[in-house]
Amino acid sequence: MVKQSKKEIVWRKVTPSKLNLLVQHPEKFNNETLVIGSSLDLSGITALTSLPMNLIVDGDLNLTNCTGLTSIPENLKVGGVLILEGCTGLTALPEALSIYGCIHMTDCTGLKSLPNNLVVPGCIDLTGCTGLTTLPENLKVKNRINLTGCTGLTSLPDKFQTNDDLILIECTNLGSLPRNLQVGGHLVLSGCTNLTELPEDIEVEDAIWINEKTGLTSISKNLKIGSVIFQGFFNKQTPDNKPEGSSSNNRITWHNAA
Repeated sequence: MVKQSKKEIVWRKVTPSKLNLLVQHPEKFNNETLVIGSSLDLSGITALTSLPMNLIVDGDLNLTNCTGLTSIPENLKVGGVLILEGCTGLTALPEALSIYGCIHMTDCTGLKSLPNNLVVPGCIDLTGCTGLTTLPENLKVKNRINLTGCTGLTSLPDKFQTNDDLILIECTNLGSLPRNLQVGGHLVLSGCTNLTELPEDIEVEDAIWINEKTGLTSISKNLKIGSVIFQGFFNKQTPDNKPEGSSSNNRITWHNAA
């Protein structure tokens, strides 16, 4: 028996009456595929608790501060940017989530995990996701990964790779970086007070940014990096111009590989 595809309902324009129906009775669309032919802005609607099971948004989907939202539909497809900033009720994203832009999840404090095979063609911003303790091993993000303020994060997956910047500001419980870490842009480690060393086999295409709040005390001379920029206590140092030891204005030393 051939399984019939769900009937499509296409909204080229979301009128106030359609918006009200979507917010108040999303279950009415569970037997159809609802296609929004443009961007959909549901930001600030705290009464929104769920979305239609089969929702396709051709443009951006803005769910900023939808604090009543506790889950995202398994088959959600977004043709642009997915904005979930301040959705404190969300604990996870669905495994089958399909996104064609960036994901913004600033201050999703209830978020515990990401899908194992999440692919993000743009950037991902997880600033302030304090409940996030780890990242999936197969996470693929084309552009910047921002983990600022992810205080629950204790480690990154082995052989973790990113094509662009990796931002780890104020990740105060991050105790180590994985071996064979590869960063295609800048690596920012400001305020990672629990991070005391860098693996000698990490590769960073551009600069490593470190400020005076870091827990680092020593850096290998053999790192494959563009440069190291120290913020707050001394000037930029490149791999060809490394300080050989501590001085009165420098508490980080450089050492040879073991």
